[in-house]
Amino acid sequence: MKLLVLALFLAGIANAKFVNQVTIISHSYKVDRGGDWEASNVAATLRDTEKTNGIVSFSGDIEGVEYQFKRDTETDKNIVQKLFYIADVNDNLSVQFGKFSENWQLGYAFNPLGLTDPYHPANNDDDLNEKLGINAVVVRYSMEDVHLDFYTSNDNKERNNVRGHGYKSQAVHLNYLLSDETDIIMVAHNKEEVKLGVGAGFRSIVNDNSKVYGSFFTRKGTTIPSVPAPIPMTAPPPLTDRTKDGKQYTHAMLGWHWTSDNNFSIIAETSQDDRGLSDSEYQNMNIAYLTLVRPVGIRQQYNFLRVSKVMGEHEFSLARRMSSDDSALNTFKWRYDINDNLQLNASYSKTTGGADGEYKAYFPDQSNTQLILYYNLDF
Repeated sequence: MKLLVLALFLAGIANAKFVNQVTIISHSYKVDRGGDWEASNVAATLRDTEKTNGIVSFSGDIEGVEYQFKRDTETDKNIVQKLFYIADVNDNLSVQFGKFSENWQLGYAFNPLGLTDPYHPANNDDDLNEKLGINAVVVRYSMEDVHLDFYTSNDNKERNNVRGHGYKSQAVHLNYLLSDETDIIMVAHNKEEVKLGVGAGFRSIVNDNSKVYGSFFTRKGTTIPSVPAPIPMTAPPPLTDRTKDGKQYTHAMLGWHWTSDNNFSIIAETSQDDRGLSDSEYQNMNIAYLTLVRPVGIRQQYNFLRVSKVMGEHEFSLARRMSSDDSALNTFKWRYDINDNLQLNASYSKTTGGADGEYKAYFPDQSNTQLILYYNLDF
């Protein structure tokens, strides 16, 4: 990786300025936790419950080399968010290599085709710029109505089965424009330890104000383990390996997005994911399995609703992510574009539902208040 970093910089540093943009983020938050998440053996894996920290991000484009570096005072780490080079072979063919995030996602809250991006947040509100790239190579071929990508990656992060880290993968991605209103996506994805999977998706503009979209992906076996029934009076048994169990696991979503002429917007999505816990498995959850809580949840069925309104420099939104047990994560956000360089984001989220519901029993933050100030310097 060090040699790749050096090669990419030497290739592009001549005849170009080094930094195109600097973003300074001040992040202050206060979290209220309860239930099993207060236990010492899991609380140590979470961030502080109250803190103000800073993030400085440097990004730019140097003769085809795009990069983004970040310094996070909370983790005390220097992070390479992305660093890649794009070589144009001709008008139709290009090669991109380095560290970057490949985005095939169609949904806002649920993304069955987000196969090449295991670090994506719960939805596209990546407020703290946490999306990390993966070491990859993509060969892209484009014509008027067809875009074809051949992808290979080696995610060298420490392996985490539940969150999808640390796997090599290869994929083919086809985007075909059927008409001015509709396009379809087809994907084949190979991942270490499991069989080849296939998926498809579509986007269609219904009228000037609304569009519908959906996608699914399916394969035999999954690297996400399952929870076995607990053994009485003993330590919890190991998680069940499902990589070669021969079962078909499908993740599907369907969404609708409507925007009025006066900037009022509604997003509604529903998701079914066979990799999640069944009702019986969920009832057997205990503190030993809290690590199963994934960015996209632990159960099989979810619904999502988001309403928002833009009023000049202000945007207000209210989102509700609902589990099949009627518990939910509710989030209110306010964004204020103070000027071209300065932006203020404030949010408050709170879980609702019964004491045994997913968001009450297994979601870390029972309430979360955040204040984020962005300052962008363009050069």
